[in-house]
Amino acid sequence: MRWIKKLLRITLVFLFVIVCLLIIRNCQEDKTCQGTEQLELLRRYLRISDQHKGNDLLLIHGSIDESEMPCLVSAIKSTNAKKRRRGAELLVLTRSKPDSTLVLDTQKQVLQSTSDPAVFGILAKHLMDAPYQTDIKAVVSQQLPLIKQALVYRLEDDKEFESQVQSTALRAGVLVHMPDIDKELKNRLESNQADVLVVSLESLSASTVKTYLPRLKIILAQYESGQAYVGTRESVFLALIGALLRAQTPDAYEWVNQALEKNFKNYKQTEGARTELIAVRNYLFVSPHPEYVDYFFDIIKKEKKIKPLGFDLLITYAEKNIYPADSRLVQACLQVIKSNQLSTDLRKHFNDISEQQSCEQFFYFLDKGHYSMEEEHLIKHGKDAILLGEQWLVQHHNQ
Repeated sequence: MRWIKKLLRITLVFLFVIVCLLIIRNCQEDKTCQGTEQLELLRRYLRISDQHKGNDLLLIHGSIDESEMPCLVSAIKSTNAKKRRRGAELLVLTRSKPDSTLVLDTQKQVLQSTSDPAVFGILAKHLMDAPYQTDIKAVVSQQLPLIKQALVYRLEDDKEFESQVQSTALRAGVLVHMPDIDKELKNRLESNQADVLVVSLESLSASTVKTYLPRLKIILAQYESGQAYVGTRESVFLALIGALLRAQTPDAYEWVNQALEKNFKNYKQTEGARTELIAVRNYLFVSPHPEYVDYFFDIIKKEKKIKPLGFDLLITYAEKNIYPADSRLVQACLQVIKSNQLSTDLRKHFNDISEQQSCEQFFYFLDKGHYSMEEEHLIKHGKDAILLGEQWLVQHHNQ
């Protein structure tokens, strides 16, 4: 009986020490998020449970400065999983000072030291997507055990994030030639589980996707023949389109053209085709890759039926600075306007083709440096829009 009391006493002391350590750790975390009004907003965001209220705090806060990184790094070390994830999501959005590598160095250090698959998924994706990174392979290769954990990561209340973490892990595994990763990827590409297949397709980067093109062609044929999947069919189609475009080969482009033009042909008659085409547009916008730009130019040059989609996405990418606006797009827009409605009278533009509307909006953006729906009445039309485009070409004759 005496030894039971002794064991109970030791257990209580142990629990007391653990609680004290957790309290001290939370206090240390909070200290890095104190001192300024901006840091206080970050602290509240990292701890708040209501995501909508949290988003309001971020809007008030504005862009994140590199001086605020200690607060984020401290959050990433938290015992709270949601706080760790939020800290990582903000770290990849942190603005760097000119000629400073502090943000990039911090991101790499956190990626190397984290033991959280979710944090790994966020940072690894960000760093692998960055075109200027040459040493990311060396950084990721130090986290092989964590890659294995991320491959089977589960988050029941956010399947989209779960998919992102798993696809990033697959991509990282391929990048560092992790043992058996190719076999794992091939097996997943054979799956009829929509979520498994989507993860596999989204893990294929521009440098690895060409190897799997024969399999992707089979998946596309199976999809178009009515292949049944466990899960959402549309998600498979979207991920497949993205993977094919990242391949940047004439064959892959043609497969995408054929698939999309079938939908465009049935756009007005079939609700499913209309929904799917809109979904493709949204997917390519929400999940942008610079590799897609060449395809968009390809379809506007070849006068494809899906030409409006090409113009819409090219202009959106330029406005979002995913690729810098250049003379190719400006000249293409000038050709569209010159061959259609030249009137400067807004009333004559209600039935214009969508390419002209997009191009006139784009020229306003180039002239002003910004565009919002509230400024729609200020957009120049017809000959006036042509003048803006030609002026831009003169001012940027080397672009």
